[in-house]
Amino acid sequence: MISKVQIKYIRSLHQKKYREAEGKFIAEGEKVVRELLQSNISIKQVYATQDWSIPAGISAEMISEEELNQISLLQSPNKVLAIAETPQFILEKSSLPYELYLDDIKDLGNLGTMIRTAEWFGLKRIFCSIESAEFFNPKTVQASMGSVFRVKLHRLLFDQCMEFIEPKAIYAASLAGQPLSNAAILPNSLLVIGSESHGIQAHILNQASHLIKIPNYGAAESLNAGIACGILLNEFSKSLMPQS
Repeated sequence: MISKVQIKYIRSLHQKKYREAEGKFIAEGEKVVRELLQSNISIKQVYATQDWSIPAGISAEMISEEELNQISLLQSPNKVLAIAETPQFILEKSSLPYELYLDDIKDLGNLGTMIRTAEWFGLKRIFCSIESAEFFNPKTVQASMGSVFRVKLHRLLFDQCMEFIEPKAIYAASLAGQPLSNAAILPNSLLVIGSESHGIQAHILNQASHLIKIPNYGAAESLNAGIACGILLNEFSKSLMPQS
């Protein structure tokens, strides 16, 4: 049986202030936990019900479904929950076809989806504004479906990012921009995507060399930020990434 002290500790990690203080985060569900186990992230504890197939070489504390319900953040808890150490990524200089900067993405699900999408299109790291949502919030972790364990995530002011990567061109997604199909996508560039509700901050837009938009053919007012991210990354990766 899991102790009351353990339950209290795990439930404290439901809150951001305790995750930050402890340097720990929660991953839940068969798919997400298996992705975590295959990563380089340090895992502190795994709690599982009897019907979870424990991978070879993994130690897990067996608990009941009722106990899992007590420590889970999911509406329908799924067999396994893990506590892991929040990774700290070292910022290194590297020559990449293009980089991604996410500005003020507050929605946890959107952020997780964008991390997952970025990995699909070949990005190994992402820069985010200081105001963007928490990388290892359980909802972000869940939405990323494991990509958050592999993509290096850096939280920086935009000007700090510029000092580090020095892009040859900056493309900012904006409704005031030219259609994406008309833009020449240059190598060693930076793509900036803002939130659906507020867009990109003015001081960042002022530094952009290209304003681009996804043309619309219907009456919808806007695109979900995660979907817009996927469309833009598809075009950039198609133009700049090595084709397999």
